[in-house]
Amino acid sequence: MQLLPAILFTILTTKAVQAKLCICTSEYRPVCYAGVTYGNPCEARCAAANEDNLELGECPLGTQNLTKTWSG
Repeated sequence: MQLLPAILFTILTTKAVQAKLCICTSEYRPVCYAGVTYGNPCEARCAAANEDNLELGECPLGTQNLTKTWSG
């Protein structure tokens, strides 16, 4: 019976290590990457955006990728 908690702990610990921990401030300093507006550069990095290709400001209307959203 003690084996079950050990197995669950191992699974949860492994999942937590695999998950990318990403903590950003709520500062609003929008950047555009691939047609997606992110609240700030940190949020864009968390979404795996290439920092070299970030554009300062919101994405121009008509270029926004409406199929992608960031929920960080």
